[in-house]
Amino acid sequence: MWLESMKAIVIHCSFNTLGGAEQYSFDVIRVLASLGFNTRVYTLGMNSPIGQLMLPDRVRFVLVKPLLKTGGIYDLVFNTYSLSKALRLEDSDADIVVNTKANEAPLEAHVCVVHYPLGFALHYWNRVPLGAGVDPKYVNSLFWKLYIQPFREWFYRLSVRGLRRCRAIVVNSKWTANLLEELSGLRSVVIYPPIDLRYFKPRVSVAKEDIVVTVSRFDPSKNLEATLYIAKCIPHAKFVVIGRVSDRISYAYYRRIKKLRGRLKLDNLYLLPNLSEDVKKSILLRAKIYFHPTIGEHFGISVLEALASGAIPVVSKFSGSCVDVVESTRYGYCYSSYAEASEIIESLLSKRGIEAPSTEELSKALSTFSFKEFSKRFTRVINEVTGG
Repeated sequence: MWLESMKAIVIHCSFNTLGGAEQYSFDVIRVLASLGFNTRVYTLGMNSPIGQLMLPDRVRFVLVKPLLKTGGIYDLVFNTYSLSKALRLEDSDADIVVNTKANEAPLEAHVCVVHYPLGFALHYWNRVPLGAGVDPKYVNSLFWKLYIQPFREWFYRLSVRGLRRCRAIVVNSKWTANLLEELSGLRSVVIYPPIDLRYFKPRVSVAKEDIVVTVSRFDPSKNLEATLYIAKCIPHAKFVVIGRVSDRISYAYYRRIKKLRGRLKLDNLYLLPNLSEDVKKSILLRAKIYFHPTIGEHFGISVLEALASGAIPVVSKFSGSCVDVVESTRYGYCYSSYAEASEIIESLLSKRGIEAPSTEELSKALSTFSFKEFSKRFTRVINEVTGG
């Protein structure tokens, strides 16, 4: 194979929290390994159980020490400089460099993956919904607005310089592609995150229950409060929030949500942090409805997993979950307000039998999101930038 002795570098800010972007990075690494690349992965953190993901033998992780840690959003700037310095110091003999989270570390590479155009969205704040893709406190408080202002300008300049030098920009959804082009003029290639369709395939024997599920990291930008308020309005249904708690910020937010649950006296809502994939799958297979409260969600891999499990998605109109999952597959509902979301959920639950798609219909609609399709499309991009 012509790629047999080639070397690749993958840049990813941190694997301390395993979210959709981290899984996307692992999938890119798998594609590179399948093409024969020996891959070095530069990252600032890897507390998560990476070994459990069964990454190929050709992969080696290089842990970079941050220049400075503030515990806040300014870390993105210092992280970018830390990774840039580490890459400059090494004797780079790589044939291809892939930055799998260029929205948080906008460094020049052959291929830059953008999950959400953060630098441009913060700069052109008035052109995106308030709170989309960022902790709401930065738009709701005068103090935090002043605090973030230098960062907005600093990170915007880094984003312009880094992304304009990338040979190819890959995004995870049409929604992200449209927003990136609108805010920056940059064109991109859409390659959807893959899921294991066979793993989430619903079983005929599993009966659907009046369960509404939300799956998300415990993070302020995810707007999980909305799930609690809707649960208050629909006391006859069971609401389940499944999320990952992995660091100081996520733990603090989890405690905030737990306190809100107590204040609202929600006996019908359950908070389930750090569940295993098998337990999460079993709940999704039994749930009738999947509710995603995040405004500005660039894609939402959990929405796709829920749909593959036979749950009906209810997602924000201003999100990739609506454009790329609900509208493209024609299954689910998009809401413009949380009041409308509550009405949709109530209406669906009031039906005696929710018209869930058949297994055959789902398989056909979700074929675009298979790893086979992901690998084919990403290989095409790699060949274009390497001349293969």
